Amino acid sequence: MRKILPLLLFLTILNFAQTRETRAVWVATNFRLDWPPPVYDEIEQKLALDEIFKTIREKNFNTVYFQVVVKATAFYPSAILPPSLYLTEDGGRPSYDALQYAISLARHYGLELHAWINTARVFSGDEYEFIQLPEHVVNKHPDWIVTYGKGRAKSYWLNFGVPGAREFMISVATEIARNYDIDGIQFDFLRYPGKNFRDDATFAAAGDSLNLNDWRRENINAFIRDAYDSIKSVNRLIKVGAAPFGIYKNIPGAKGAESFSFVYQDSRKWLENGWVDYLVPQIYWDIETNPRFDSLAYDWTKNAFGRNVVLGVAAYKRPVLTKKKQVIEIMRKTGAAGIAFFRYGFIKNVEFPEFEKFVYPKEMPWLDSASPEPPENFI
Repeated sequence: MRKILPLLLFLTILNFAQTRETRAVWVATNFRLDWPPPVYDEIEQKLALDEIFKTIREKNFNTVYFQVVVKATAFYPSAILPPSLYLTEDGGRPSYDALQYAISLARHYGLELHAWINTARVFSGDEYEFIQLPEHVVNKHPDWIVTYGKGRAKSYWLNFGVPGAREFMISVATEIARNYDIDGIQFDFLRYPGKNFRDDATFAAAGDSLNLNDWRRENINAFIRDAYDSIKSVNRLIKVGAAPFGIYKNIPGAKGAESFSFVYQDSRKWLENGWVDYLVPQIYWDIETNPRFDSLAYDWTKNAFGRNVVLGVAAYKRPVLTKKKQVIEIMRKTGAAGIAFFRYGFIKNVEFPEFEKFVYPKEMPWLDSASPEPPENFI
């Protein structure tokens, strides 16, 4: 006689399948925005990070985008990048591996951990001691670097028209994939800073049949395609993602700087060709004014090409955060894979009754049917 699954258990499984969604938060280390605190004591730094992960878990989030490469320096021992000056006062090797510690915290609290990388932008701000490091890419490979802007707004960018510059940052991501048991890698600043980028000589030397705009887009495409392949060759279960501008192209109700034409991100092509497992478009606007969050949310999710689209939310904007209930409802109505809040400092004192219970991140069935190891501890 065939056994019949008890109704309560069946409904529980059904409910679990229906409510699975990614609930993420970016934890920023650049400029010490979220972490580490302005101290160099290992114990104090670890306690502060533990408190962050604990708080995230208590709010029933399930994913952390932890920034591990900023200003072309690393929050882990790297053979490619110098260590971050936020961890040690003298710029030497830290006494512990911050990324590994973050991974251990994520496992303890039952969270996914994605290594968040600042990709093409290798320096901004006024902490010039970073680009005075002899091992910094600005000094080791000045031929790869293009400056953008002036004065305090001046920033340094890798020229992705140079294959070696792209390969350099791919090697950074692959090193992380090879050495750490992470759940994902996320590329931020995977773009050009704007149209007035001084790469005319590189474009001329390339002798490409494409026009300048298409050539720049293809440089970014080549990076994400090759990075995806390189990471997957190490560990095919690592989720590869990126965080593009929130407007792909202008649509009714959402007009502004287009990522496709202004910063050369053809992110729909990344989705369509399977060069990413997920995107987190930075839809950093409210639900009442142009560009409208809801219009963009529907536009992204209907063009997901079967991959995961997690809606990026500007928690630092009061008109957005005060309407988070509606924003989360929009995420669920559109069928998005989930939602991500930028950044931890703006949600740490906010309650999330919308996340009534803990759920797992949205599944990615194209990766593998194998289940990951269960979290070590649930609170």
